[in-house]
Amino acid sequence: MEKRPLHFIFILLILSSLACQFGQQAERNNETEVNNGKGVVATAVAELSSFSDEETDSENEVGRSRTSPLPPHTIIQEGQWTIEILETNRGESAWQAVHLVNSNNQLPPEGWEYLNVKLRIHNDESSDEVSTLTFAVTGDGRVKHYTFNSGTVPPEPQIPSLLPGKIESEGWETILIHENENNLMFVFEDLENYSDLPLYLALDEGASVTVDQAMLENITRTEFGVTQDQPVPFGQVATGEDWQIIVLDVLKGDAAWDKIVEENQFNDPPESGMEYIMVRLRARYIGFDEHGDYISDTPFTIRTNSGTEFEAPSLVDPKPTLADTVYPGGEVDGWIVLNAPEKTKNLMVFFSPDASGANDRYLSLGQGR
Repeated sequence: MEKRPLHFIFILLILSSLACQFGQQAERNNETEVNNGKGVVATAVAELSSFSDEETDSENEVGRSRTSPLPPHTIIQEGQWTIEILETNRGESAWQAVHLVNSNNQLPPEGWEYLNVKLRIHNDESSDEVSTLTFAVTGDGRVKHYTFNSGTVPPEPQIPSLLPGKIESEGWETILIHENENNLMFVFEDLENYSDLPLYLALDEGASVTVDQAMLENITRTEFGVTQDQPVPFGQVATGEDWQIIVLDVLKGDAAWDKIVEENQFNDPPESGMEYIMVRLRARYIGFDEHGDYISDTPFTIRTNSGTEFEAPSLVDPKPTLADTVYPGGEVDGWIVLNAPEKTKNLMVFFSPDASGANDRYLSLGQGR
C-alpha cells in the first residue's frame, strides 16, 4: 500500500480540521525590516550566517530555529502578517480564565496545563480577501502544541483564525502544554507554504532548545520487528531509522466501544463481524530534522498472523490522540483506533510512515489478544 509523505498528510489534516473557517492566504513577501528599539520588528533575515548552503543559511537566521528564537516582545513581520504577543499566563491562572469564560471547558488532562496567549495581529494584505493563519507553542518538551488541539474555548476576546486584508484584531488563544514545560516559544508557520521554515519567538526569557546530536547518534537502530513472523513483543520498543514505537495498552470489543462512543456519541459502531481495537502507543522521534516530524494514526494498520491487513476506521479517536509534530528527542503517546474481525487472536500493528521502509515495523498486541 502506497504511503504519502507525512508532511503532506499533516497539511491535509490541519487544513481539513479548519476548512470551515479558512480562506486562501496571499503570497508571502520577502521584505526584511529590523528595528532594534523596544518592540523590534523582525522578519526572516535578521542575522545571516556565513554558510554558503542556502538551507543552512536559513536555519542559522535568528528566529528560524529553536536554538536561536527571536527575543521576547519582538513584533513579527512575516509576509502579509504583523504579529505581537501582548500577554501570557499559564497553570492555575490560565485555568481560572478558561473556566470563567465557559463552564463547559474541562480541566486539562493529567500531566498537562493551559497556556493563554494574547496576540495582536494585522493582515497587511492590501485587498479585502480573507486569509488564514494558525499558531503553535513548543518548549523543552520537544513537541509542537497547536491551538486547535486544546478543545477549549479561549478567554474573551478570542483571536480569529481568519482575517480580511487591512484588518487588525486582538485576542486570546489557549494551548495545552506539558506541566512544568519551560523554554517556551511561539511558532508561526504558513500552512500554504509549508516548505518555508517556521518562525520561532521566545515566550520565556532566554528560551533555547538544542538538538542533542550525540545522543541521537548513539541510539542503536535495530532490525527488531522488520518481518511479520518476528514482531516486536508486546511492551518492547521497536527502533527504526527515525522512530521508536512501543505498545502501551490494548482495548478490544465492548471495552473499546464504550470509550469510543463516550468520546463522541456520533461515532459509528463497528461493521457486522468486526470489532474495534484501541491501541495506546508511545512514539519517540529519533531523526535529525530540527523542525521535527509529524505522527498520527495514518501510518498504522492492523495485521492478522495470516497477513491480512485492515486499515483504520474513520472515527473521532478517544483522547489523548496520537497526532503531533515531534522534535528530535521528543516523545508523545496517545490512542489510535483500528478494527479487525471479532475475536481474532495474535494481532499485530504494522507501522509504515514513508515509502523508504527504513521505519517499517511489526509490533505484537500480545499473545491471545
